[in-house]
Amino acid sequence: MNTRGRDMGNVMVDAKKVITDSLKLPSGYSYIWSGQYESKVRAERTIEIIMPVVFLIIYVLLFFTLHEYKEAGVVMLSVPFALIGGMYAVYILGYNFSVAVWVGFIALYGIGN
Repeated sequence: MNTRGRDMGNVMVDAKKVITDSLKLPSGYSYIWSGQYESKVRAERTIEIIMPVVFLIIYVLLFFTLHEYKEAGVVMLSVPFALIGGMYAVYILGYNFSVAVWVGFIALYGIGN
């Protein structure tokens, strides 16, 4: 299957819809999605766990540096604004949201703080 010009997530949404609507499997048969899509789903699950842990670690490091939880919290308030700005930049540049983009957000936030 070729995903040229489209992101893999939207292609898979369309493919799942076509398969669900068109394919009638006999009882006892099933199908699974694999390859890059399987890796993408696995990476997304990992990122869902890692992102909060990374933000917690950053908060703890800020607390140890600033010696006050309120100041560390104020610095952490920049996270939503940074994410919003990053989302706009990704949208304006026409990039697809991928694991690499989320890793970039984590890295930039770590550098920014």
